[in-house]
Amino acid sequence: MMERITIDENTTLSQLSPVVQQSPDPLRLSGEGYGDMVVMSAAAYDTFMRDMVIWSKLREAEIREEYDDRTLTAEEVFTSMRKIIGGGSVA
Repeated sequence: MMERITIDENTTLSQLSPVVQQSPDPLRLSGEGYGDMVVMSAAAYDTFMRDMVIWSKLREAEIREEYDDRTLTAEEVFTSMRKIIGGGSVA
């Protein structure tokens, strides 16, 4: 759940930074009762982007599986993975 923080014209970055760094989630900043912007720490952003890539890759795989009627054997998958990884044993 996104936490809401009310700020005014006297709020400084040094006052916001500890709150942002402690939160694993984005924080909604509001002034005068209106939600104005969302901030997050660099670590939270990295986690968010990593998760977005994972979810988009999973969705892409689901779509491919739905529309591609090919079935690969385990050996075909491992051979392909070896090429991508650069050799070595995958089994």
